[in-house]
Amino acid sequence: MKFGTLHGRDVIAGVVLIGGIYLLSRGVDSYVTAMITLILGYYFSKRVFEEKQTEAAAPVPAPTAK
Repeated sequence: MKFGTLHGRDVIAGVVLIGGIYLLSRGVDSYVTAMITLILGYYFSKRVFEEKQTEAAAPVPAPTAK
């Protein structure tokens, strides 16, 4: 799996992760752990799904004779 381009949702996921870690370090733990888990789980599953769809749609080159 390769990540060649940076999308807006990549930045959002990074901000959510950093913000969640910051809130956890400050002692705010009411719903922060669940929020981080759900948002990042959705983000990464969506990203992996899109990468697999892109790879599946790529044409396979024909073999060449030697």
